[in-house]
Amino acid sequence: MAQTVKTPVAALPALHPVKTLMEEHRFILNSVRELGALVDRLAAARSFAEMGADREVLKGIAHHLVDAESHHDREEEVLFPRMAAHGVTELPARMKAEHTEFRLRKRRLFQLAQADGSEDFPAFKGEVREIGRYLVRELSAHIAREDEEVYERALDVLDPAEWDEVKRGCDAIGYCCFKPADQAGGAGAAAAPAVDLDFRGKPHGTRLLTIMKAWEGLGAGQTLRISNDTKPDPLRILFQTKEKGRHEWLYEVDGPEYWVVLVKKL
Repeated sequence: MAQTVKTPVAALPALHPVKTLMEEHRFILNSVRELGALVDRLAAARSFAEMGADREVLKGIAHHLVDAESHHDREEEVLFPRMAAHGVTELPARMKAEHTEFRLRKRRLFQLAQADGSEDFPAFKGEVREIGRYLVRELSAHIAREDEEVYERALDVLDPAEWDEVKRGCDAIGYCCFKPADQAGGAGAAAAPAVDLDFRGKPHGTRLLTIMKAWEGLGAGQTLRISNDTKPDPLRILFQTKEKGRHEWLYEVDGPEYWVVLVKKL
């Protein structure tokens, strides 16, 4: 009997559940990187006032991390049981146990992010930094294990009909960081092309006005692709503050010579 040849991840169809899970990992890792940078900046802060815009940045990061719960739910309720039916139990069980630890810390971080400034700042700072360092270290490693081990093993054992069932189960639960094209606008819907803004080598004075004008003209689900020759931290903070809950921010290129950011309107 001929062996089934596994399709490489790079060659999987765009709507394959593994493609979606790995794309969500990119969004989650972006929040993890932002959290790591905030934890580093927080080391020098001596009060809530000295945190400045980082208080809103922390709220945005915590919101995105908690919102990613459906990613874990789809793995635990749909993918892992399918793997278990093929005798693959140890690796999914370890991932599920780690999910439990992440949920506890992400929810606590979300609670801390709602601080109104009346709390004891040293205690707040210490707990945010402790949780932040844990998530940066452990969640990053967890995502790498899922990409390199769990999904590869699932592709080894599940057949095409089972992947169709996994897709339907995932659709029923819903998505966190973005919606696959067939969920965003009906079956077969194509993603809207990004609006490209390339500021490399151009004067700084009009950049923000151009970006915000383009942003106002976007419809829901559309994306700005902003290319810049300086790190766009001020722009990121502006979006975290002014467009909280209405955008997704993802680095396509994260330096060191230039930066390309995808900003999607929700």
